[in-house]
Amino acid sequence: MRKKQPDQPRKQPQQARSKLLVESVVQAAIEILESNQSDLTVELVCERTGISAGSFYQYFPNKEAVLAEVFKSVIEKQWQVQTQVFEQALAMSFEDGIQHNAKAGIDFFRRLHQLEPTFYGTFVSSYLPFDTHEADKTLIQLYEQRVEQLFIALFDKHPARARLSALEVEQMAFVYGRGAIALLHAIIEERPEYLYDEALMDRLTLLFSQQSMFS
Repeated sequence: MRKKQPDQPRKQPQQARSKLLVESVVQAAIEILESNQSDLTVELVCERTGISAGSFYQYFPNKEAVLAEVFKSVIEKQWQVQTQVFEQALAMSFEDGIQHNAKAGIDFFRRLHQLEPTFYGTFVSSYLPFDTHEADKTLIQLYEQRVEQLFIALFDKHPARARLSALEVEQMAFVYGRGAIALLHAIIEERPEYLYDEALMDRLTLLFSQQSMFS
């Protein structure tokens, strides 16, 4: 069943001044949400950006449409961070690389959930980069391929790698890479409180670095 999608901006800005206005609204919303000092409202956004309510509603029908842009902005920036995480993990040992990548992923999903738990819980499938109705499919495929390539590269560092064929390594990378993604998806959508259980997150990280996978 196709899930409900969040409201979108009324129109996309074309001129530089309009783009700046929309960007300032989104940035102001992020700052308000991350401050944890008050709930996000149209009035607060207008006050912080110095724009009128009329200017706000010219581009956004409501605060939910702003939140939609907030999550898009945060996730787009994460692609840049994730590339750095992958590169750092590849310079590490097998165990350290797995744990480094897992921690970065968990921290990212925590940030998304903390921004606005109710909104994110409602529209989680719209914003997970690997399970969305709106995102660029090429970008999603690229992310999935990078995760698999990371696992393959890390598996190659394992002392027991010589016992496995190239096909077996490819299969394991697919299963572990997609499995990690699916697991985080299920946790955020159904049990978001698990994200903040450090012991559980440590156990899940170890699940993807067990020696038994090479037996």
